[in-house]
Amino acid sequence: MQEIKWDRPSEMETEEREALLKDWQDRDSAFGMLNWYRASPIDVPPLDAPYTLPEGWTPPPLPKLTIPTLVIWAMDDLALPAENLEGLEDVVEDLTIERVADCGHFVPWEAPDKVNAAMEAFLASTGS
Repeated sequence: MQEIKWDRPSEMETEEREALLKDWQDRDSAFGMLNWYRASPIDVPPLDAPYTLPEGWTPPPLPKLTIPTLVIWAMDDLALPAENLEGLEDVVEDLTIERVADCGHFVPWEAPDKVNAAMEAFLASTGS
């Protein structure tokens, strides 16, 4: 098995990180996720490539989501760049986006206080 590399391992509690890595090493548990990536037609560009849509790709028509929706986005995520937020307001009517600066892919572990605060504010604003 190849080593899992993450650019901010100190941002997660040691016990949590060890449990996550243990789960990822379980071949049976990871099999479905791995096959999803293997079967995906998505072409993953190099990390330094500029963001562009795949040639010939057009998004499928989607009905507009009308329920209040909170999106919490890590602005330094190497796997899911912030450009993915562009156009989201076109498909989500009642959209709240919480951008978390100085945070990578594992935003619940890297910035739990910001995630909790965003959820609490969102739930309070929606009367939930």
